[in-house]
Amino acid sequence: MAEKNHETKIEKEEELEVNKSNDLEKTNNEETEIEQTINPSSSDAETKESKVDEFIPLPECPEDFACEEYVNEKRKSFDDIMKSSRRSSTITMIISVALLILGFALNTMLDPKLAWISYTIFGIAIVVIIISFVFSSRGRKKIYASVDDYVRDVIVGVDQYVFDQEGLSQMSVAPKGKAELNDIIEAHYFETINNFNSRNIVKGLYKGKEIKSSELAVRIPYQKPLETPEGGEASTDKKKKKSGTPTESFGIFGKYFSLPVVANDDESFILLMRGPNACLPTFLDEYHETTISDLNATYLCWVKNEEKANKLLKNEKLIEALNGFAPNTSLENVIVSFNTKGLKVCLNYNETVMEIPMQKPVEGKPFEIYKNDVRRVLDIVDCLSK
Repeated sequence: MAEKNHETKIEKEEELEVNKSNDLEKTNNEETEIEQTINPSSSDAETKESKVDEFIPLPECPEDFACEEYVNEKRKSFDDIMKSSRRSSTITMIISVALLILGFALNTMLDPKLAWISYTIFGIAIVVIIISFVFSSRGRKKIYASVDDYVRDVIVGVDQYVFDQEGLSQMSVAPKGKAELNDIIEAHYFETINNFNSRNIVKGLYKGKEIKSSELAVRIPYQKPLETPEGGEASTDKKKKKSGTPTESFGIFGKYFSLPVVANDDESFILLMRGPNACLPTFLDEYHETTISDLNATYLCWVKNEEKANKLLKNEKLIEALNGFAPNTSLENVIVSFNTKGLKVCLNYNETVMEIPMQKPVEGKPFEIYKNDVRRVLDIVDCLSK
């Protein structure tokens, strides 16, 4: 089988080094590290050991739940904690510097007999610095505990909203859960995977059969951005590309679904809805490109048996679900792979869905878009189920 010949390369990542040369630099670096903890880049996230969450049940979603407002409220509460910490660090640093300056000034101005005054001030300054280190250490522990709470609350809140769908039951989530490499390989899409990063694993039942969703960032050998159906080059998302190199692309940066539908080998197909940052499949053994007339022009299609695949894709409801996907303010591109290993659907989003907000509040309705896309994924399952 083609999967047995598949070679996947996983590169080792270098640890993030934090510059601690002075209090101000340490504060800035701590904020950077906190941001990396909230929204880890694929370049460093896998190097840091962290306890992988156990699955916890998703709470029932209230009917009037406003997801974007919920996330913004959580962000504001977390931002208030960060501001309070920064304010305390700044005040302590100013007091320490002021006491040192005062001590040096008095040491040069006072009579030697009164030198004890400046020494006393130096002593007070040292005590203040020591106390600030103690409280800073305790404060950092509280901040990182707040980070974990914030990330978990946002992930659980968004998931309970998005997966509040007809037919879904027994849904649970592991916010720090890790996806399995083999699950990505089974999509039969990328021949080489340089590295991948994952979190937010959701699992449950859809009409009695197990489904799973993972939040993924998968790096592959560099691909030039595809042209849009109109002939223009799809722009590259700067937020995702800034940590990469000219030799790599993010083949997946989105929500990856493993679904309980299996194809006969000759029914296998791969679909790519083109959009920003879309990458072509490179693991196409036994596949050939074809055109499905009923699909939007944004789609590219590869099949093993054209007659069998065409027959499968003539389903009116399936075409309606597929054509319901379109690049927008959040969704960039879509991958659908159906083969003997199952149905894999990847919804690639920009940072409006993929990043937990830290500096800026949520704008628009990105989670509503995500929820509607999940409904289309479930509709595809219905159409391909036998």
